[in-house]
Amino acid sequence: MKKSNKIFFLVLTLCSVVLYACEKNTVEIEDHPEDSGPYQSLADFYSQKSVQEQVFTIDPQQQSVITGIKGTQIIIPGNSLYNDAGQQPTGSVTVTLKEIYSIKDMVLSHVPSTSNGNLLTWDGIFYIDFSSNNFHYKALFTMITMPATIAVPGMHVFHGADDADVGINWTLADTISNYVIADTTGISPFYSLTVDSLAGWIDCARFAVSPATDVSVVPQVDAWRGETVDIAVYLLFSNINSTINVANITGPQTVVAHNIPNGINAYAAAIGIGRISKKSYFGLVNFTVTTGQPVTVTLTQADEEITTALQPL
Repeated sequence: MKKSNKIFFLVLTLCSVVLYACEKNTVEIEDHPEDSGPYQSLADFYSQKSVQEQVFTIDPQQQSVITGIKGTQIIIPGNSLYNDAGQQPTGSVTVTLKEIYSIKDMVLSHVPSTSNGNLLTWDGIFYIDFSSNNFHYKALFTMITMPATIAVPGMHVFHGADDADVGINWTLADTISNYVIADTTGISPFYSLTVDSLAGWIDCARFAVSPATDVSVVPQVDAWRGETVDIAVYLLFSNINSTINVANITGPQTVVAHNIPNGINAYAAAIGIGRISKKSYFGLVNFTVTTGQPVTVTLTQADEEITTALQPL
């Protein structure tokens, strides 16, 4: 009888251990959709946080003036829109505009300012699209006015193209047909741009010239339950109005930015999205660029704090 009791209690104990282990494992992998963040990926984060689209409707046969909420003004001559086949639109045209005039908006829209790895100092970026009946058009010889804090000479027109590695890569436009005039004669300084073929991303910028060095950035993540975090690493230079997307990585690893002006004040910023939590992570650290100096930035879960931290830059 005693032997039977021992066997019974032994079996009961083993069952309890197994049930506890199963319950613990269930808790560790349990998914709570109501607690999940709103971001499916970094691309989804940028889509939600990007500067707003402004939509206009124009008659392409008449001269039109588009004025953005941040001060970009675009004069589109009549009969100046053509698609890749050389055809003009036959009906009204929808114009979509995005304006970027701050480092915060550059980061949240994933629109850095580098041209083939070289830093650009800029004073305004915008995106424009002309569409009608599923066709997209370019506007010929358009006049653009862009507000500036201080208008300086030597700015040029750059065209931007999506780049999987750096977000946007900027290419210097033909300087004969595309040029910028810095106007400081009035109360508010501004730039006047002439663009021979307007569509997509446009940057009013110039190359940043300075003795350069490499900067190593080491992102560290305080990850929820050790989850994998996809990370975009940036260097931000508020005193020359420039931003570089150093790398887009999975998990903590050292990345290197090349051709960075030596001795300049900078911020290392990193944005991440957790693959399980679907929440955003953020880290920001201020430093002075010094040859051979590694920079460590720690990411913690954040969301609205990202916009607040970037606002003063």
